[in-house]
Amino acid sequence: MSPDTRFEPVVGLEVHAELQTRSKMFCACPVVDPTSADPNTAVCEVCTGMPGTLPVINERAVEFALRAALALNSQVAPTSVFARKNYFYPDLPKGFQISQYEMPLATGGWLEIEAPQGSKRVAVRRVHLEEDTGKLFHQAGSSLVDFNRAGVPLLEVVSEPELFSIEEVKAYATALRTLLRYIGITSGDMEKGAIRFEANISLRPAGSQSLGIRTEIKNLNSFRSMLRALAYEIDRHRALLASGGAVAQETLRWNESRGETYPERGKEEANDYRYFPEPDLPPLAIDPAWVERIRSSLPELPWARRNRFVTRIGLSADAAGILTAERAIADFFEAVLSAAPEASPEKVAHWVTGEVFSLLHQAGTSLVDFNRAGVPLLEVVSEPELFSIEEVKAYATALRTLLRYIGITSGDMEKGAIRFEANISLRPAGSQSLGIRTEIKNLNSFRSMLRALAYEIDRHRALLASGGAVAQETLRWNESRGETYPERGKEEANDYRYFPEPDLPPLAIDPAWVERIRSSLPELPWARRNRFVTRIGLSADAAGILTAERAIADFFEAVLSAAPEASPEKVAHWVTGEVFSLLHQAGIEIQASRLSPGALAQIISLSEDGRLTLASAKEVLAEVFRTGEAPLALVEQRGLSQVSDREMIEGLVREVLDAHPSQVDQYLAGKRPILEWLFGQVMRSASGRANPAVVRAVLTDRLRASEENRTPR
Repeated sequence: MSPDTRFEPVVGLEVHAELQTRSKMFCACPVVDPTSADPNTAVCEVCTGMPGTLPVINERAVEFALRAALALNSQVAPTSVFARKNYFYPDLPKGFQISQYEMPLATGGWLEIEAPQGSKRVAVRRVHLEEDTGKLFHQAGSSLVDFNRAGVPLLEVVSEPELFSIEEVKAYATALRTLLRYIGITSGDMEKGAIRFEANISLRPAGSQSLGIRTEIKNLNSFRSMLRALAYEIDRHRALLASGGAVAQETLRWNESRGETYPERGKEEANDYRYFPEPDLPPLAIDPAWVERIRSSLPELPWARRNRFVTRIGLSADAAGILTAERAIADFFEAVLSAAPEASPEKVAHWVTGEVFSLLHQAGTSLVDFNRAGVPLLEVVSEPELFSIEEVKAYATALRTLLRYIGITSGDMEKGAIRFEANISLRPAGSQSLGIRTEIKNLNSFRSMLRALAYEIDRHRALLASGGAVAQETLRWNESRGETYPERGKEEANDYRYFPEPDLPPLAIDPAWVERIRSSLPELPWARRNRFVTRIGLSADAAGILTAERAIADFFEAVLSAAPEASPEKVAHWVTGEVFSLLHQAGIEIQASRLSPGALAQIISLSEDGRLTLASAKEVLAEVFRTGEAPLALVEQRGLSQVSDREMIEGLVREVLDAHPSQVDQYLAGKRPILEWLFGQVMRSASGRANPAVVRAVLTDRLRASEENRTPR
């Protein structure tokens, strides 16, 4: 079943960025590093809301906000007003937050992003200033609050709801973070909460311009959390709407460990916050001359710099994108170009994004988790007998399938359950001796392994073709840059100083134990695949797909046993088509689904004996998959039994032909494809339940009769 495209997501993003000022928004307390400062040490009477205190606006924070507004092409308001946003939460010491509402600092504007379909301008609704809240720390039975963050200047950028996919949201959030870092107003450090996202999401019928009921997901402090939360909510909204339900307007939180949203409270509107102008602060009047001085001080913005690197310097779009993602890197690159004017810009870019990036990466700090230390690890070492990328992929896939089949590993690549290390060398065509090899360590996905090998083959080939020599070394693979980098010189066995483990005796294997294990092995995938072809009569392709996972092969054979009258090819088509599609949409494996082999067998039988149309059978399968309900009960509840009564179908055909005389005339005039259109109209009037063969026969008979009775001109 294809994904439900009846609804499209619409997302508006609120992005909060902590400003890099020395002091807080309305007091002289210092802004401190939340990861190193002692709790509640950067606080005073003003930021904790003590009676009798008065706030004072931080000029530097206003300047930083104006830099953002101008960089976003927004219209700066001559006068803006701070307002009290009233709500209770333990991390809000005043019982209200000083923000801006009806008269924000700036409105309008746009941010250009690189969306999957090309460049796109996303409209900005408003840019305003507010103060941050404190931070809660939850522990068993109680919560602690640190007010060091309370009162830190916070910039809020609110987009219009013009993001229509997860990819567009990611592109917008990435571009905005890059811009704010470029103009020097925030560190953008996601781990320290310097940028946080709040996403408003709704679904609407595809093609509609009106917005659906929305939910808001609060306090998303990483790109990964934001994108996972949005994907979850899109699926949740879609399932609700598809089943005839309604989305409740509410505020949600994201549980990263469970991978799901949960309600925090009903969604607030502005009147729930009881905004009113902050009585202790005057309106903020902005001098136009100050705005122009700030505008003139802005650096070249990232998209302008990227475009110049391509059009003026001659870099590729990819290289320009990487170099301009961070202002400091772009500055460094241009400084190198200035110091080495004779060097090729592409060569300088390669050094910066290759060797320099590698050294920067290696110089960073590292943490170690010993939970995996000591976990049993099987190592299978092949002979050097793989002579192409395709052979490597086939070998690695077959080995993973085998190890999963015999039940000794999950094979979960995302969790590192299988990892590859590839030794590669090139030799003259026809030679039997091996060349100097490199080893690429810790490749934890098929994609990384194949990309790394392709890169190394090209690198070796270029070195040898130019008369150079390959250095024997151990390499790592950088997925984002798409290249290998050296870790150390390649070790041989003597470099490891192997000697027998003195605390363990030799491992003696009882031959009888070996035979008991041999007899307990399941039918292996290649033997099962061969049997599916030679004994069951499947095509080689269908057999290969079904036997790639033991649980799928077991499920297929169980369906065959429960429906012995069904064609094996037909059963294979249902499993690899509809069932695979449902599993993919649900993100689960067959063992975790509610669909039993017997239920699928029953659905196939109902379809094959004419009691269900194909469309109705697919509808029943989707519901059984979702609920685990019995197929026959669903057919009865929904009245889905196929109609084969000829008299009833003749009535439907007559109604359709009478309602569409011009199409009938076109058919009689020789436009034969109109027959399929008329057939579709009859099926639609029968809600898809009419027997297609009977419909086609009756429709053809009626049209033939009309043709014979037509008066010649």
